[in-house]
Formats: sequence, C-alpha cells, structure tokens
Amino acid sequence: MATVTSVDVVIVGAGMSGLAAAETLIKGGITDIVILEAQGRLGGRIHSVPYNDGSIDLGAQWVHGQHGNPIYHMAKELGLLQQRPLYSSLHGMVQSSTEWLDEFYMPDGERVPRELVLKASKIVDAILGECWELSSIKHSYKSVGEFSRDRFATHVKGMKVDEKEAKVIESVYRWIRMLELVENACHSLDHLDINGYNQYTICGGQPNVDFTNTFGSILQPIVAVIPTSKIKLNKPVNKIKLKSGDYVAAPIIVQCADGSQFETKHVIVTISLGCLKANAASMFDPALPPYKLRTIERMGFGTVNKIYLEFTDIFWGEEVEGIQLFPEETCEADLLGKDIAANWQKAIVGFATLQKYGHPKALQTFLSGHAAEYMETLDDDTVIDMLMQRLKQYLRRSDLPRPCRIVRTAWHGNPYVR
Repeated sequence: MATVTSVDVVIVGAGMSGLAAAETLIKGGITDIVILEAQGRLGGRIHSVPYNDGSIDLGAQWVHGQHGNPIYHMAKELGLLQQRPLYSSLHGMVQSSTEWLDEFYMPDGERVPRELVLKASKIVDAILGECWELSSIKHSYKSVGEFSRDRFATHVKGMKVDEKEAKVIESVYRWIRMLELVENACHSLDHLDINGYNQYTICGGQPNVDFTNTFGSILQPIVAVIPTSKIKLNKPVNKIKLKSGDYVAAPIIVQCADGSQFETKHVIVTISLGCLKANAASMFDPALPPYKLRTIERMGFGTVNKIYLEFTDIFWGEEVEGIQLFPEETCEADLLGKDIAANWQKAIVGFATLQKYGHPKALQTFLSGHAAEYMETLDDDTVIDMLMQRLKQYLRRSDLPRPCRIVRTAWHGNPYVR
C-alpha cells in the first residue's frame, strides 16, 4: 500500500518559483511544507555546472536589466554580481554597440566593417523599437514578423544608400531577426503576437549583467533558508486530486510516480509551462476548467539551446569578443521548411568568446526553434562537424582546428521542461 504523508502545503517543482515560494512560507512561519522536484537537482532552468577550473551556465545566464528588476537588486545586495557589468556579444548588441569587439561576416566570407554594422543596427533596432509604441495606437498587425517586414520595407524605400550599404542593412536585419528568435524562444517572428510583445516591460540599465560566478549562485541564499528535509528530489508528480468534490474543505492528494502520496490542504504548482502543456489535461482531478486548459494550450513555449565548444588554440584572436555570422537570405524559410536536417545549422548566427568568464579557449552559441529541437537528436561529432563547416564557410578558413570538447543542452527532450 502506498505511503501517505500529511503536510499543510505541497509545492510542486523546485525551480526559482518553487524555492522562492518555500522561502516565503518559511519566513512567514508556515513550516509544515514539502517541495516535490521531479529531477535530481534544484533550480529548474537555472543550471550551473563545473567546467574546467570554473563553471558555466546551461540555463539562465544573465540578469536582463537593472532598473526595477527584483533579481538584479537581490543579486546585487548579496554581492553576487560583477562590479562592472560585462558586455555580452550575442545579446543586447545595439545597446552595447560602443563596446563592440566582434567580427562580422557574410556567408561568402566577406568581412563587414564594424562601423557599417553599427549604422545598420541602429536602423533595424529603431524599427523593432516601434513595436513598443503600438500599444497606444490602433493597428492591424498580428505578429512581430509581419510588422517588422512592413516597417523595414518602408524604411529601405526612403533611404539613400549605396549598394554595399544596402546589402549590409538587409543582412543586419536578417541577423537581428534571428537573434530575436532566441530572445523570444520561438520558431518564427510570425508566431510572436505583437500585442503580447509590446506589453513586455524591459528593465532599464545594462541589458546583460553577469554574475561573479554563475547564475546558480542566486539559489544558494534561498536554499539555505529551507531545511533539506523539506525537499524531495526525483519525485515526479502524476496526479493532483481532490479527495472529494468539496473544493473548500476536502483534502488534496498529490500522487507521485513512485507511488508515494501526500495529503495536504494547499498545493502550489510551479512547473514549467512546457511541462504543464504536456500534462495539464491528465494531472488534475477534477480536470481544470476548459478555459484554463485552452489558455495553457494556446500559450507558446519554445526551445532555446546552448552549445559550448572548446579548442586547444584561440584561432579567433584574443581581442575578439564574438564571431557574428550574417544569415543567408533564405535562412528563416529554410528553418521552417521540411528539410530541417539539411538546414538546422543555419540557426547559428554567431559565437561569443568566453575569456571574460575564465574560459579563454571556448566559444558559446545559441539556437532556437525547430533547429534547436533537431540538434538534440544528433550525436556530438555530427554537431561539431556542422558547426565547424559553418565557421569554415564564413571565415574562409579550411585550417580551423577541431574542438576538443563540446557541451550542449537538450531542454526540449527534458520531460520536466519540454
């Protein structure tokens, strides 16, 4: 017979939300709680791992913005942040453009001067910035993709630039669109609702603030408040069930995959939207109201993966902070097409160097959407082959060394993230 443990509050999930909920309850005097975490570790999408003599983040990596950002203020108060926020190559490009130490390349290997990229980036950034103004005016646009295409075409018609500059502007436009896919974890900007996009609040200040160590350090002071006996790892929850039909008075039974059960008065569910999308219809008894299930189903939850490549030599030069690859004209269409196996590597549009993080011989890149999902199905050697093929194409160098190590994420294949 399954063991049943009685407790006042069950928290499902030990990511940042679940741990913060537990900390808040304990500090408020509610200590009869238990946290059920499906995985064998804490943190959810915060996942820092050892790497050489230091560590790297497989999940959350930066604090985005300073002004009005509770995570920034919390981390700053705890002394967890770099004294001077570091510039990060792949994100916040335009905002930090005065510090650019990146190299920019066309698909045919042509190297583009930074000043041209800066000029073009300001134009494209202004176009995307117009999205934020749409919340206060009437418009017929449905997606960020539709709006940005229309506004870009309008801007280009009115510009007096030579053929070379026009080519760079179009290339930067495609490149920033690809970066937006990573920023928003979507397959296409045509899937990104413009009304939701312009309701997002951007915190001012440095767009990417680095931790002294890794993002995982922010969990330590929270976890320190929670007794280890309150945390149960490797406890996937299968069912959350009312013992009777009385929503007010009836106890709740939380059933775990290993057969154990918890009887409780309150349940706080903090699992990821991806996991909820996969399990909401079967997890709750009685079922969630139809409008809630429809809302969960309609909300998007995309995939973003990281890849770290380590080399024995720094072939890119010690002063370079990024190798940026302007995507092919057909890149977005290719990544949405049927032959993702032949095109997934086109989602890679840049590599950041990691010398500022204590890993001088490593490169980091991101990819999102169907390409990120497909990459998870490949073995390490195949991923390395395709990425090096892309670098050799853009840099016009056949002599590039093969990485001696690869570390990559597989968030889509994780059933507790999806």
